[in-house]
Amino acid sequence: MGMQAAEVLDGNERYPLIVKFDPDWRGDLRSLGNLLVSTSSDKPVTLSQYAAIKRTDGQNRISHDGAQRRILITGFVQDRDVVSTVEELKTKVSALGIPAGYFVSYEGDYQAQKEATKRLSLIALFVIAGVVMILYWHFRSIMLVGQILLSVVVAFLGGMIAVLVTGNVLSTAHLVGFIALIGIVSRNGIMLVSHYLHLMRVDKMEWSEELVIRGSLERVVPVMMTALTAALALLPLIVSGSAMGKELLFPLATVIFGGLVLSTAIELFLRPGLFYAFGKAGAGKSLLGRGTELE
Repeated sequence: MGMQAAEVLDGNERYPLIVKFDPDWRGDLRSLGNLLVSTSSDKPVTLSQYAAIKRTDGQNRISHDGAQRRILITGFVQDRDVVSTVEELKTKVSALGIPAGYFVSYEGDYQAQKEATKRLSLIALFVIAGVVMILYWHFRSIMLVGQILLSVVVAFLGGMIAVLVTGNVLSTAHLVGFIALIGIVSRNGIMLVSHYLHLMRVDKMEWSEELVIRGSLERVVPVMMTALTAALALLPLIVSGSAMGKELLFPLATVIFGGLVLSTAIELFLRPGLFYAFGKAGAGKSLLGRGTELE
């Protein structure tokens, strides 16, 4: 420690000139107390007249933020998500009883993730609302919109299973993957349902089990190509998930891959049965809405 009194120039280099107390007197409390301090009246007084000098334990550095003293405590979370860890920490700290005049602020990754999660949740709601409006504008049937959105729910379930299988904890990158799944799996549902309606309008097929089977078989290849293209492209990110630089890509790829696998299986095996059952319960064409009536 010490105090900078001046700067020494040596060519183009500048070196600070530090003034320190005599090492022999630095640990002598009486010598420190007798140290003269200048005053506004030009009459020096001893340091012991200003302060009580004693040896004790304390901080070696005092930080300030917003004109307030601050003690910064940092830590790293392992094998758990930051948000749940800090929430548990909040409960334990509040039980300790904070003295008057003190308060605790939780910041860093916790604060950033909370804000990011809030923004992404709002974005997800807007995306789902937009998808619902577009689907209803096209099909004019709540039943068909609900069927297509069922794939989104299944995809979310597949994504959560993938997170659990890989031993990860839910993060902001996972939420981005869930939002991406909304568009991908909705497209597969639209392809399948639209083809059923095409067979009714263009090929003049009657509502029957034969229509559902034919429409499903004719759309197996497009649905599988869409899912496999995205899934296979994500495999390198999943296999090398522990590599440096993959901290954000691995969670995103995991969610999309798991959601695609489960939703595609449901799309090819469950959707035809649901479509036929809903159509049969709704007397075929009458269930499908104004936008899908036969010409």
